[in-house]
Amino acid sequence: MNSNLIVRLLRLSIPFIILGALFKLMHWPFSGTLITIGFGMIVILYPIRFYLKPQKRLIDYVKLILLISYPINAYLRLFHLPTPYLLPIISFGAFILWIALELFDLYSNRKQIDSLKIFPFGILSVINLFLFMGAFYKLMHYPYANAILITGFVFLTTYFLIDTFKPKS
Repeated sequence: MNSNLIVRLLRLSIPFIILGALFKLMHWPFSGTLITIGFGMIVILYPIRFYLKPQKRLIDYVKLILLISYPINAYLRLFHLPTPYLLPIISFGAFILWIALELFDLYSNRKQIDSLKIFPFGILSVINLFLFMGAFYKLMHYPYANAILITGFVFLTTYFLIDTFKPKS
């Protein structure tokens, strides 16, 4: 299987999770199905991507642990299923270690930041504003909360879909 195809499928899992979260918040049907598809794609495809990667560093092993443990933990907790005691600890530890390794790579100039080429930072800020404002309005039971929240989720899903299928430059 082509590594590029696996990466695109992994990126495609993110809109499934985002839409599943929206459906769950709005109490719409099929939220469980969307979230299961998104998390399932990550748990199945990321180990394949890891296996196909020719050169593996410590950060790759940490990401593998994170991207297996976190979706399983989140899925179990989201649907109120029994969660093994160590799974949240493993997920959190892997997350903290991953952030530390990413920051080390970033500040040691080993990694170039090439994201945000299609969308400038301002557009992502507007998407986040819609999401946070919609969530706040929903918590406070203000009018138009659903419309604002749905708009933010649709913008975020659109961003990930465009980013997934953009032509490589």
